[in-house]
Amino acid sequence: MKKITTLLAFVLVLALAIPAFAAKDNVKITGETITTYDKFSGEYNALEEDWEDGEILDDDKYFEDNEEKVFNQELNLNLLAETEGATIDVALNLDNNDFAGEEVRNLKLDTGKVTVENDTVTVKAGDLGGYTIADYYLHDEDLEGIEASTAVAGLDLKVLYANQADTSTTYKVVEAATDVAGLNLTGRVLTNGVKEDKTYAVEAKTTLSDITLNGTFVTNEGNVIRAGASMPFAGGTLNADVEKVDADFIGVKDDDVTVTEDKTEYTVGVEALPLAEKLTVDSKVTYNEDATVEAGATYAVVADVLSVNGKYTYKAAKDADNIIEAGAKYTPTKAATAEVSYKNEGETTTIKANGSYDLTDALVLKAEAINKDNKADVVYTYLEGGAEYTVAKDVTLNTTVAKLADDADNASTRVKTTLDVKF
Repeated sequence: MKKITTLLAFVLVLALAIPAFAAKDNVKITGETITTYDKFSGEYNALEEDWEDGEILDDDKYFEDNEEKVFNQELNLNLLAETEGATIDVALNLDNNDFAGEEVRNLKLDTGKVTVENDTVTVKAGDLGGYTIADYYLHDEDLEGIEASTAVAGLDLKVLYANQADTSTTYKVVEAATDVAGLNLTGRVLTNGVKEDKTYAVEAKTTLSDITLNGTFVTNEGNVIRAGASMPFAGGTLNADVEKVDADFIGVKDDDVTVTEDKTEYTVGVEALPLAEKLTVDSKVTYNEDATVEAGATYAVVADVLSVNGKYTYKAAKDADNIIEAGAKYTPTKAATAEVSYKNEGETTTIKANGSYDLTDALVLKAEAINKDNKADVVYTYLEGGAEYTVAKDVTLNTTVAKLADDADNASTRVKTTLDVKF
């Protein structure tokens, strides 16, 4: 489903909606321009895996997608038109898709969405970013398509027809939800575009006294069965869950058919259990073929000023690494905060520290340091300093300078400046 659909819808809305609404001052147009300079230098190619290991950059393919993106411009536009009983919302994101050196590229439509809503029906068309139905089907995926929802005879209905972004794979979903005497029921029929296989799902949730119960049954080539309960316990929350997944169950992820691992898993845990005035505990035991035990605690040394925390994860599986974590957060004033964390998993130890200080109402200083030591092959130190300056009410300038160096004397720097203007 091409983005031209969204663009045509936008043009149609402008042509038809604005003249009708403008006389009543029911049209509001807002926007934002983001101009970014982002330059890596030094031996960043030799350090690419370190930059992308998840501690510094969130994207593990950052350089593949952005290596030439020195300058980038982005324009976000939003048009909101309201009339009696109806609302039209058009959101567009335009990007010049990067330009480097002397080559300058024009802004092009990157994402766009039109939402039309009245008292009974909501229709969304265009880019549906980060779309989630359930963790077993289309979880946090970027889609392009149409979603319509309404309420009829006590049923909340939703229909989705969409493609995976940048692919030709089609997904179709029909969902109905209702509440029967305090029992919330949801049923779904899902069709994945990989093999046109249908998946049927039923979810139920209810609360009896203080106990919340939930259950899920999903079936296609195989089944997924889940049941869970949670309740208040000694000032905290007690949770218990069981999940059984057949080896033949087909889950959909990233345009691929994934045969889920055959497993039966039991989990029991407690959250935010107060053991003392300043001490709270979280713990969880998970058992399938092997057991995993997680135990953590947070101690408020000085309320709202200084807290320390620790967590230990034991894994009974052969060759699995146990995990030790510790940290502290210090907030001496409303203007200053600092955090430090330690994590050891097998041969890998990661130490992080970061802080910020509001020098004035308009200027915030920030700093971060990371040291990662993997006895096998990864040893690096990362240092970053930056400032965020509010030039005016709707104008913000953010600049960071960072350096990454490893134990083989490779070093790389990054300078990033972003100017954000809202109107």
